[in-house]
Amino acid sequence: MGRIVGARWAVRLQAILCWVAFAVFAGPGLTLMAYSLVSAVESFVLVISVLTFLTGIPFLFYARRLQREVGR
Repeated sequence: MGRIVGARWAVRLQAILCWVAFAVFAGPGLTLMAYSLVSAVESFVLVISVLTFLTGIPFLFYARRLQREVGR
């Protein structure tokens, strides 16, 4: 609702939520990636970790775009 009426706090809140969403995907993805590279697990764990990390990338781009919008 705040975004519809043009409230500045709504854009900031969306940016924060996008950073949180990126962290939710990137953190476990990087952790799994490090674990799969260090230990001798099957290759599908590495694939899943890379895909988990890549799932968070759109949130990163959207958060950066929102931060530029707040800066205007």
